[in-house]
Amino acid sequence: MNRATKPLPSRDLQFPSPFTFISRDPITLIELRMRTFSGIIRSKPNWWEKVQDPQLVATWRQEMVEQDRETVERLWGGEERFKHGRGTKQWPRDPITEAQLDYIFDQLKYDAAQRDLETGIFVTSIPKVYESRSLVPHGLKHALFAGVDALESIPEEKDWHPGSNQQVLDLVHPSLYCLRIDRTLVRSPASTGADSLHVLSLEEYKSKRPDLSPFLEFQPFSVSSKYQWLPTDFAVAEGGQAKPLGYINNLHPIRHHQLYSAISTVLSRFIPLLERVLTDTLNPDSPPAISVNPYMWYDHLEEPDWDEAIQRRENGKIPKKSGREQSNGLSFPTPRHSHLLRTLAHATGPSSRCVVAPCKSSSSSPPSS
Repeated sequence: MNRATKPLPSRDLQFPSPFTFISRDPITLIELRMRTFSGIIRSKPNWWEKVQDPQLVATWRQEMVEQDRETVERLWGGEERFKHGRGTKQWPRDPITEAQLDYIFDQLKYDAAQRDLETGIFVTSIPKVYESRSLVPHGLKHALFAGVDALESIPEEKDWHPGSNQQVLDLVHPSLYCLRIDRTLVRSPASTGADSLHVLSLEEYKSKRPDLSPFLEFQPFSVSSKYQWLPTDFAVAEGGQAKPLGYINNLHPIRHHQLYSAISTVLSRFIPLLERVLTDTLNPDSPPAISVNPYMWYDHLEEPDWDEAIQRRENGKIPKKSGREQSNGLSFPTPRHSHLLRTLAHATGPSSRCVVAPCKSSSSSPPSS
């Protein structure tokens, strides 16, 4: 967050939704290749120091040229080219140029200079994604995993993440004990001073969620009529210290008091990451490295016959996607299956969950947001 700019009130913050149309031009394969090589460099230890070494940079440039040459030959010249559809490729046909290599390392040097020395936060090669390798100190990470071990040692109550083949265990997850619309009992303050219980109906739920009105009107498929996560609200002080204002799913406030403290401290450490991500999300995208005219991308292709095109569209296959829900939470994968943390990009549930930015921290990878 730009400290010199007055922050906007929370009611004025409108974050983009995966369920609303966002106009974006495609990114060229050349630029995606440049981002791939940039990401490889950023994954190296202390890359922000190493990019200042001319001899090491020269070695990396040569390695990029060789890797690019092999990839071009494999995808465009070898037998593997037939595995990627009719002309659909994952890598540009033309070899990488000196100008493109210059751009990669100029950007790396610039981003290295922008790295925050106090938190170790730096921008990744993926837009709006930030990373740090020193954000969560060893002692705090040990306290967090010690509390997680206590939750994991209850064999009869293990809640395995759906589709993980019993390799990812959900320990703290909003879906474990969520609100079930038309089933869950809720309290209503009574005039006599005694709270009364009643079942929350769908109509009452909608009346208490005016923020969902645009989605209910234009994208009703994006709002669940059965379930609602019950997230924990945190108060964040001016100094960035986070404090839970209520119960955390599956954590007893007394028995798991130390885990409450560890989670709050970890979240406090993530605040600078989230500030950067949300600031980027609320502001215009950075211009691409390679600007193209989106109306001239395929001017060399022959325009298809309209009657033939409309017939293919009417007879096309339409997969059913309604009713699907996906969710992420604080999960604990076993060390030998830590690669499962690398999930495909997806929408984390319906609009009613209001998920803006995910955070990830594990024993085998640095915190990122």
